[in-house]
Amino acid sequence: MFLLTKRKGILEFFGYAKVEDTFIDNNSLYNDYYNSKKKLKLKIKYFENPISTLDISDELDFVKNKKRSADSFKSEYKEIGIDDFKVIRRKAKLVNTLPAYLDEISMNLNEFLENTIYLAYNIVKHYETRKQIEILKFLDIVEKFLKGYGVKKDKKYLIHFYSKNAISFGFKHIPSRDPDKFVPLYTYSGDKKNFAYISLE
Repeated sequence: MFLLTKRKGILEFFGYAKVEDTFIDNNSLYNDYYNSKKKLKLKIKYFENPISTLDISDELDFVKNKKRSADSFKSEYKEIGIDDFKVIRRKAKLVNTLPAYLDEISMNLNEFLENTIYLAYNIVKHYETRKQIEILKFLDIVEKFLKGYGVKKDKKYLIHFYSKNAISFGFKHIPSRDPDKFVPLYTYSGDKKNFAYISLE
């Protein structure tokens, strides 16, 4: 799994993660939403120097429109063929420590929270078999993602942030009659309306 980031407005490959081991763990992840006992242990290898997608796009088969190569990197996940894997891997020299150029990445907290929410949503949507997830349980997942990045934001803060920005995420929200599940979200009119679920369809 190659890792991408945006630095100075340009998308760059900066490392890749490989499965180092598999193991059995009966604990569920994220409030019982991921129940598989089989877990993966990933190891991240960083590139000594980043590889610009602009410099390499002409050599990648999955980039169909070479003039608008950024369109091919918009999704959270992109499955690539073995030939493309080899092209990227050949250009990379690996290092075991966090490379200094990653310190140059600048992203304000709001952008980081938005990106984390999108990432969490796409992962849940990919693995979840149910058609919806409670907003509060989804925010529990987001909170754990943030802790993994070393960012501590409590549930109350995340509810307020999500409520204020719900429209911009573009997710479909579903109401409920259960007041324990209510999360007030801002509507286009600027008013608040209670919702309980995020659709995963």
